[in-house]
Amino acid sequence: MGKFVLSEAMNGQIIATGEGYAKLDGCLKGIASVQKNAKDAKIVEK
Repeated sequence: MGKFVLSEAMNGQIIATGEGYAKLDGCLKGIASVQKNAKDAKIVEK
């Protein structure tokens, strides 16, 4: 079975790395967590 990952923007640029999710539900929960916990995070361009 494949894994779901949170890693690329629509333009293909890697925006995050982290664990792979075996189930879509876990991936969606990961997305919700990032949206909730990082909404005020500082953006740093490298």
